[in-house]
Amino acid sequence: MHKKHQNTYSFRYKRYFSRFPFCYIKIKKCIGHEYEAKSDMMKIFTKGGGLRTVRKWKECELFLKSDFGNFIQEHSSQEANKRGLSINEN
Repeated sequence: MHKKHQNTYSFRYKRYFSRFPFCYIKIKKCIGHEYEAKSDMMKIFTKGGGLRTVRKWKECELFLKSDFGNFIQEHSSQEANKRGLSINEN
């Protein structure tokens, strides 16, 4: 069976609001994310050079699914191949 390459993942999080109990938000085609503790802001990088920012990140809850795990595994394999290393995929 041919393994599908995972170049992106969906970034899902739950935000709590004063007007509503909470809201689920999904950002598709992500290629990375980074938390800035100093400003309490999450940066989400999307395919095609896009950037989304989420302020007050401590008020949110993150939900990453298996597509993120597949993305990390594929990225790790690519990096290992560049360096001439092999990864045991058991």
